Amino acid sequence: MVSVIIDNYNYAGFVGDAIKSVLNQTYTDWELIVVDDGSTDESRDIIESYCSSYSDRIFPIYKENGGQASCFNAGVRLAKGDIIAFLDSDDTWKENKIERIVEAHKQSDYVGHEKEFSNGYKEIIHTEQADRRTYYLRKYGIGDSYDIITSTLSLGRKLAEKIFPMPEKEYRICADHYVKYLALYYENPLFLHEKLTEYRIHGNNGFIVQKQVTGTAEMEFWLDYISVQYVNAKLLSQDENAELIPMKTCSRRNAFWKECAEGFEIRKGERYVLYGTGDDSDRFLKMIIELDGTLIAYCDSNSSKWGKTKNTKTIWSPDELVNKRSEYDKIIISSMYYYPQIAEGLENIGLRRGKDYYYTPIF
Repeated sequence: MVSVIIDNYNYAGFVGDAIKSVLNQTYTDWELIVVDDGSTDESRDIIESYCSSYSDRIFPIYKENGGQASCFNAGVRLAKGDIIAFLDSDDTWKENKIERIVEAHKQSDYVGHEKEFSNGYKEIIHTEQADRRTYYLRKYGIGDSYDIITSTLSLGRKLAEKIFPMPEKEYRICADHYVKYLALYYENPLFLHEKLTEYRIHGNNGFIVQKQVTGTAEMEFWLDYISVQYVNAKLLSQDENAELIPMKTCSRRNAFWKECAEGFEIRKGERYVLYGTGDDSDRFLKMIIELDGTLIAYCDSNSSKWGKTKNTKTIWSPDELVNKRSEYDKIIISSMYYYPQIAEGLENIGLRRGKDYYYTPIF
């Protein structure tokens, strides 16, 4: 049996659709636990309307407002299923979602999958070296779970029992981040390249709003920092000799890349070009500076950016990478999603991986 947990707070306009997407599943051996986190809109009336019709399958929990983690804890305490799957109340599932994850859970206790964005955004996820993700987390603190979010996350019961209960005060939002870190500590994720969840973009998504307030880099640091701290505290509470997750630093990232990405590392005094001008390039620039390398220029496939500057450095065209080859030592592809396409383009103009350019399939 699959226990589905929906967490809801003031999403009266969405929660009914989330519930209906569970009712419409092709797989029928499930229970639904809807945890309302002290909503002040009409959410509870909507939840009750479904519970009255499906009292044997839908079980509500009405609680005071405490945040997403408190909803997770409350739902997991009540859950009876062999598999626990989570669904945010503003998202929906495709009809075969549960059927597909039940099959996947025969191979792993930690399962995720792709999502379809309601605004048409195209997500590109690469799952290279999936069987080494737990190892990389324990050794380097690199916790890549392929953008698994609450509504694409499911756990086998044995794994869930190692994770819950989780800290509540620290995770009023982004509770899935803690769950993913601890799940990854125990097991490599099995990731399905199937869009089984519709992720609704509506302008009031909690995580997106928080990123806008704090900034992408600051949000990432906060999530990584508190997750490692609280996951380690959980591990120590279970075993005083537990192997702890090291805090991710520039030097650890460098050692990680040296092991997994054909020996690539950032070296003191070397000159670099960053291919890509998005958020990922900012993280690479920070590493280059901290490890005493030198950034010479950026490069981008978008011709409208050529000749402009970012962080006082000129943005080159791809052809300039060939014409100015003597001015730099290495190109780093600093685009998480589009590195295969960029690499193909570099190969087409005569630049070679491991000699002229490098990329790291796992960030």
